[in-house]
Amino acid sequence: MSQCRSLKRSDTLLLPNPQTPSCYTTLRHPPATQPSDTLLLHNPQTPSCYTTLRHPPATQPSDTLLLHNPQTPSCYTTLRHPPATQPSDTLLLHNPQTPSCYTTLRHPPATQPSDTLLLHNPQTPSCYTTLRHPPATQPSDTLLLHNPQTPSCYTTLRHPPATQPSDTLLLHNPQTPSCYTTLRHPPATQPSDTLLLHNPQTPSCYTTLRHPPATQPQLVTLLSLQHSASMFTG
Repeated sequence: MSQCRSLKRSDTLLLPNPQTPSCYTTLRHPPATQPSDTLLLHNPQTPSCYTTLRHPPATQPSDTLLLHNPQTPSCYTTLRHPPATQPSDTLLLHNPQTPSCYTTLRHPPATQPSDTLLLHNPQTPSCYTTLRHPPATQPSDTLLLHNPQTPSCYTTLRHPPATQPSDTLLLHNPQTPSCYTTLRHPPATQPSDTLLLHNPQTPSCYTTLRHPPATQPQLVTLLSLQHSASMFTG
């Protein structure tokens, strides 16, 4: 999966490899009926673990990828590659319900850039929350991003051992590698409007993170994460 050669942009995305800056990890099409429609995202920390990226028919197919959950084939999250000086370093998380709204996922210059993504809040450009895939011995470790508006729809990230893994995300602070903060969608009258900041060191202690009133409820997950980002870094 790791190669040091350039390929057609329409066929490949390059993920910088921190161990060899001039070398990139190729996201390549697997053997498939429609090889141009599928990419596998390979995590070098967990070689047997892949995330399916699907390529839709589009005016600019090389600029758009859909994150496909095989458990919910009709559900996709759009990942867009904007024109940029370093397009391989930036992805925009696009909400098809609100085409003008994007969340920037960046591979920053770092000791382990392949292990780190920054959740960027466009409302506060200088504010980032670090989402890290820590080295793990369980390649199946995955987080499920749960959208309360579409309960059957999940985006696979990394998954902690938990009673309700689909309701839990772990926010990893690289400054304190052993410290994680659990973001939970609790059962509530308005679950889409509330996140609880859970401290695993004090399980009974929660801080309520509420997003602002919104006229577009389909933005709830995005807004929740953005609000969390501003809370953590603010």
